[in-house]
Amino acid sequence: MLNEQAVEQEIQAKGLNAARLTPALIDSVIKSEQYHVFEGTTLTVCCLTLSNGFTVTGESACASPENFNVELGRKIAKDNAREKIWALEGYLLRSQLQSQNGWGCADCLAVFSEGIPKTCPHNAIGCAELLAQGK
Repeated sequence: MLNEQAVEQEIQAKGLNAARLTPALIDSVIKSEQYHVFEGTTLTVCCLTLSNGFTVTGESACASPENFNVELGRKIAKDNAREKIWALEGYLLRSQLQSQNGWGCADCLAVFSEGIPKTCPHNAIGCAELLAQGK
């Protein structure tokens, strides 16, 4: 498990100030959380509802029922769900940055500030197909 606050402090200390995600931003998109422990198991599921209504889930389970702790299970399940939000928000941010800087290929993630290129310099299949169609 990564200590998000320690990483955030290191990023700030290094002066890496370009558009990026932060732990606070991830927390700000969480509208609500629900938990469920399946009867007779150590499986805890966390469902986070995001501000746009989309949901992500995370889970935790322990191998030895003697080690099961509801609070710890919830914490681990929520951390696992939050990891999914990082990926989703990262994709969204990258898409927004591309649209601000010219034409962006969703396949190879290249940004072309002068608009749509004639060929894909990365030979990405999806990018090449879009270029062949003139889109």
